[in-house]
Amino acid sequence: MRSRFRTDNGQMLLAAARAGLGVVLVPLFMVEDALESGALEAVLPDFPHEGGDLQIFMPPARAGIARVRALVNFLFEKFDREI
Repeated sequence: MRSRFRTDNGQMLLAAARAGLGVVLVPLFMVEDALESGALEAVLPDFPHEGGDLQIFMPPARAGIARVRALVNFLFEKFDREI
């Protein structure tokens, strides 16, 4: 696919979509509010999302820290809705 605008920043992609610059593929949690408000429209809702696995790497000693565990739980909850 050829494009005139490329970025690996999800927030920039979201801003570009809101500005009407084209179609973007981003995680659902990033666009939920915009979809609900009607600011954006899903154009391929059944498009398969291959390769979107969430992987978290950390030293074993950090796994027991409450704030790290809270972040991991939050991320898995957010990404689990898209599986």
